[in-house]
Amino acid sequence: MNNLIKLIILTSVCLLASCQDNKTQPTEEEMKNAQFMGRIESVKEKYEKVLALPKVNKSATTRAGALSKVVPVWEEAYNVEHMNQHIVVVPMKPEEEIKARLRLLFNGELTTHHTQAISKLILRQFGEFMRADVITYLPEEEYAKNHSQFFDTMYDAYKIRFNGVTLISSLNGNIQRAFLYKNGRLVSKMEPRGNKNDGYVQAIDTTKKQSSKKKVAIEVDLYKQSEEAKYRK
Repeated sequence: MNNLIKLIILTSVCLLASCQDNKTQPTEEEMKNAQFMGRIESVKEKYEKVLALPKVNKSATTRAGALSKVVPVWEEAYNVEHMNQHIVVVPMKPEEEIKARLRLLFNGELTTHHTQAISKLILRQFGEFMRADVITYLPEEEYAKNHSQFFDTMYDAYKIRFNGVTLISSLNGNIQRAFLYKNGRLVSKMEPRGNKNDGYVQAIDTTKKQSSKKKVAIEVDLYKQSEEAKYRK
């Protein structure tokens, strides 16, 4: 009888120890999630330090004030593996939805698109240095109608066969570069020019021969949804 009691006690202890081991050993998925959340907290802290610095990039020729009104939604952040690099992408939401009127000159044809401006905070780690940029996607109208499922998780224009323009801006809203994509392929790199007003962007591809058929240029007006009637005239 004593041996039976000892066996029961020993079995109970072993089962208890096994349960405790299972509780203290997270799964591989849980470990990945924990690492990702740690990375998010780290970049969030660095991002807030950057915002606390004096305004930079004041020499930029174009400023889109509308883009400085969007804020990152950290709880919706996601991780992207791109060219062997870990990139944190954080969706950015404005106080009021931002729209865009996109005039696009390409292959001798001028088209106008009324579309949504979708901004993402892109965080890349280079050793101890973190680079933070805002990418704003301006999809062509037809693309926006048929591919809205990509808007929440978009990053790589090639993978989603993106048609439209992306604007690269600093954290304080200065637009530094513009890129034109056709079916996910980068067809033009453009330099912002001019300064009509806050929320206006004009860019031209200075690498192309400036004949009527080769010229590539964009003109973008960013505006709040409540101002849409003014820009659709």
